Amino acid sequence: MFKKVIASIEEAISKYSAQAEKALKEAQKSGELSDETKADVDKMAVELNALREAEKTLKAQVGEVEQHIAQIPSPMR
Repeated sequence: MFKKVIASIEEAISKYSAQAEKALKEAQKSGELSDETKADVDKMAVELNALREAEKTLKAQVGEVEQHIAQIPSPMR
């Protein structure tokens, strides 16, 4: 699941970057953004932020699991 979230984040960053670049070019060309482009960029930013929060949550959970595993006594040899 962690790898899936990371892959989703990377994909979202790529799409967001492409859309942001499109928005910048549009703004430079016409002096303003279309409502559609602005809405697309805003939506992507929200989705990217949600994915980053999911990543933080998963990293915290992995850390907790690692701590629990480290506290388990090793079996006698």
